[in-house]
Amino acid sequence: MLHHYIDLALGMDSRLLTALRAYTHCRFFDLTMPWVTYLGDGLVLLILCLATYLLGDKHGKNVAVSAVKALILSGIAVQIAKHLIERPRPFGGSSDSFPSGHAAVLFALAQVYGLEYRKLRPFLLVLAAIAGFSRLYVGMHYPMDVLAGAAMGIAIATALSARDKSVREQKEHPKTTHVDHGL
Repeated sequence: MLHHYIDLALGMDSRLLTALRAYTHCRFFDLTMPWVTYLGDGLVLLILCLATYLLGDKHGKNVAVSAVKALILSGIAVQIAKHLIERPRPFGGSSDSFPSGHAAVLFALAQVYGLEYRKLRPFLLVLAAIAGFSRLYVGMHYPMDVLAGAAMGIAIATALSARDKSVREQKEHPKTTHVDHGL
């Protein structure tokens, strides 16, 4: 029974990818999407984090460190999931389509930076979504792959950001205990 629902969902995912690619196909995307997809490469994102670290104040440096942690943890989580699930890519090749690593790390970084720089958050999430769409457009992933990667990245980044913020606050404002000496 469960296999029936899984097959149904995978079929819908495949049809949705076909429809998205058919309805959005245009020369502009043919030229831009192969470049946009590089935004999710680990090296590009590490360079962004390094630039934030080098150019940032103390807060910016802390955010950059959190971003690198999110990048690494998201990447590891995605690789574990890919090896457990082994979903083939839409047009053949490797069996590591689910979840999308590009989407996971892009949304993780968008979330880390967006939580700290609230005014940038909409822009960062839209940029991550466009890069996620590029993974569909170039035929590397199905929609569920990208959505799962985005959800993983956001979840990991949110948890990590909350933890890092709590640790920073404890360091900046350590709790002191009052000792009553009976005086």
